[in-house]
Parts: sequence; C-alpha cells; structure tokens
Amino acid sequence: MVSHLCVTSGVSRSGYYSYFSESGRKSRKKRAELDEDTRQHILKAYNFKRRKKGAKQLKMTLAGQYALVYNLKRIRRIMKKYGIFCPIRKANPYRRMMKATKEHTVVPNLLNRNFRQNIPGKVLLTDITYSTPSCQRATTQQGVRHISMFGMQRSQCLRWGPALLPLREGVSRSSGDCRTLAR
Repeated sequence: MVSHLCVTSGVSRSGYYSYFSESGRKSRKKRAELDEDTRQHILKAYNFKRRKKGAKQLKMTLAGQYALVYNLKRIRRIMKKYGIFCPIRKANPYRRMMKATKEHTVVPNLLNRNFRQNIPGKVLLTDITYSTPSCQRATTQQGVRHISMFGMQRSQCLRWGPALLPLREGVSRSSGDCRTLAR
C-alpha cells in the first residue's frame, strides 16, 4: 500500500519513511525554531527607522546594524513563509499631474538646423530659458508659444519682453507686421 501511494505521489519510499521518522520530526522542529528566531531578527531590521524594506535592504540592514549575515534566499523564504512583504511604491501624483497638463513638453524642431532663410526676420534664434518682464518670472513656454530647440519662428502670439526688445526692433525694420501683446 505504501509503495503504491509513493509511486502515485512521486515520492521515494525512503523519503516517505525519512519524513515520518523521529529524526525527521526533530529536524523540522529545530528548523521551525531557527526560522522563528530569524523571523524576529528580520522583523527588527524590517522596522528599523520605521521604514519598510525589501529583501535586499533587509540583508544590508542585518549585516550593517545587527552584524547578522543571512543568505538572501533565506531572507526571502522567511518573508514568504510569515507573510512579510515590502509595500510597492505608488506613482508620484505630481508627475502624473504634470503629464496630464503637458506643462513641460518638448516642442518639435521645426527648423531642423536650417537657420539661413532667404527672408530676413523669418526665423529668430534664441537661447533664452527665463525672461523676467516687469518683475514676474515667466518661462519661455508661457511667454513664447512657437519655440523649437534651436530657434523660434515669428508668430502673432509672441510677447516681447525686455530681453527681446532688440529682436523686436530687428523684426519691425525687416517686415513691420509683428505686434506686441501687453497683459
């Protein structure tokens, strides 16, 4: 009967008798006690500085703070056995909001490094990151709408700040159709 059960379950007969022998029971009991001690050490490191940690950080904390060296596989086995887990970081809500509003998007490069145009004032080059008109800090994305990585194409919605006055004079001399928008 035992032989038939061992064959159907895929266990050797010696393994079956070894499992139910007195020495097998003692070794399992001893291992359970060691696991409980290890669990206490892991929980102490897990709550160290009131921050939850994963298996790798637990290993480093145990070695650095408590001078206990455990194998990473052992730590993971104990964590799985006793249901200790590291909470997964949640997505940053500010990053999601920034993506939703598309505030810091990169506009396409319309010029493709073709800076020499036949019409004067058609393309204005700039590297202004921040302009400060009338003591208000405004980024170029708020002040200038049509800007590419290498240049800025003249448009009707362009607001001229103090830093862009020389450019406005150059455009007005060349074409004279550019407007200044005031707030």
